[in-house]
Amino acid sequence: MGSAGIVKRTFVSVSDGSAFELGSDGDLGLFALGGVKVRQVTSRNAPSVINAVFNLRNFWDGRANDIFNAVTPFGGADARATVLAVSGTTLASEVVRLGSS
Repeated sequence: MGSAGIVKRTFVSVSDGSAFELGSDGDLGLFALGGVKVRQVTSRNAPSVINAVFNLRNFWDGRANDIFNAVTPFGGADARATVLAVSGTTLASEVVRLGSS
């Protein structure tokens, strides 16, 4: 069993002035049932949301945590993560650290 998966499409190009990209279904192979596209099952499972309030580190490899730094998913572990803020008439680097975010 895996997550719901995706519909197989091949990227062709983008269309100027359109919000959609152009793609091709190509060879559907095993991912068609009676000529209708069906979703592919991926090898990754989505985590359960039961007790998700207790998750402090997320993603399958644990790289995201509960401290939001506005730049990277590494939170407080990324000491170089800063944002630019207006200070008087100039821009200055500011550190952002929001806990439980």
